Amino acid sequence: MFKHLLKLIWNRKKTNGLLIFEFCISFLVLFAVLSVIFYNGANYFKPLGFDYENVWVLSMSTTDFEWKESESYKDIVDRIELIKNELKNYSEIESITVCRNVPFEFGSYNTRLTYNDKKVRTSVIYADQSYKNVMNFKIIQGEWLSNADFSKNRIPIVINKAFKEEVFGGGIAIGEKFTTKSEKEYIVRGVIDEFRIGSEFSSSDNLIIRLNPLTEIEERPGDRILIKMKDEIDIAFQSQMMKKLSPIGQDWILDLDSLDKLRIRTRELILIPLIAMSIICGFLLINVSLGLFGVLWYNISKRIPEIGLRRSLGATKEDIYIQIVSETAILTGFGITIGLFFAIQFPLLDVFDSVENIIYIYSICVSIGIILIISIICAIYPSKLASKIQPAIALHNE
Repeated sequence: MFKHLLKLIWNRKKTNGLLIFEFCISFLVLFAVLSVIFYNGANYFKPLGFDYENVWVLSMSTTDFEWKESESYKDIVDRIELIKNELKNYSEIESITVCRNVPFEFGSYNTRLTYNDKKVRTSVIYADQSYKNVMNFKIIQGEWLSNADFSKNRIPIVINKAFKEEVFGGGIAIGEKFTTKSEKEYIVRGVIDEFRIGSEFSSSDNLIIRLNPLTEIEERPGDRILIKMKDEIDIAFQSQMMKKLSPIGQDWILDLDSLDKLRIRTRELILIPLIAMSIICGFLLINVSLGLFGVLWYNISKRIPEIGLRRSLGATKEDIYIQIVSETAILTGFGITIGLFFAIQFPLLDVFDSVENIIYIYSICVSIGIILIISIICAIYPSKLASKIQPAIALHNE
């Protein structure tokens, strides 16, 4: 039966070749879209690892932060200290910290560290020792950073769980040392749990938090102040606080925003393209379905004499029905097999480091299921029409 169906498919290889190509492209597009959706969905349900509620970001924008003279840095640091002192006067504020980068911003600092001749790529957060009080993340090994442990050439850091697992596996990371291009030495003081600073959809990539105290004016000072509020604040309080801070900032541009709003904006920026991709993929599948339905209908009209002859030779309605559906399933299988050859290259070659192989496997399985279901559904009605063709009428028309 299978060999016979293959012969029938080969006899109409031009038409069937186009169908196989459609199935292949549809499978690959669906695989790509589902991989992106599953990847982002899996990340969304992971814990961020820090608190963002009632945390506000005070951004300080000025070209001064690009200057390299230590004297200019000192002026900047003095002004930041004045802003910090003013913020400490508010009873509504629980704690504050100065840092260079904050969560839910697409920009990030990256570096390469060397450990036993092994290069490790990682994101970096530059923060002071109050950072933990504001972000409230969990330390699973070691301790938090302290200014007393800081020196110009020996900088304490904490690493996240993903970093530890990549470099040390199940070993101990505390006390281990890394070197940088500038020949500075980073020493691990602690390991923190999950910490995803990019967005709710970002993966658990390598991350270190590097101590960057304001007193170290050779390093660029942070241009963000994270403010942890004891409770929600209203617009009146925000306005009052900014009026107090503006004279201190002088020519600086000060902007106050909440981490929760940044989180929502980042989520929308990521979801919009995902939704657009899903809609485009949906239209593609609809077009393929309509095209397949039309081709099957047309083929059956061309094969009325063949079907009538089969019926006259003893084929039942069920035999004709099964034949048409089986032909469609085989064509679909050929298209999926070709597409599968390209799809499995992604996990085999590890094209995207942050995407786990299980994401590709789920995407492949679901894509195969969807394409097969669509093709069989499209074949059901034309197959029923073909099974109802009477031998006498078919042969009479011929």
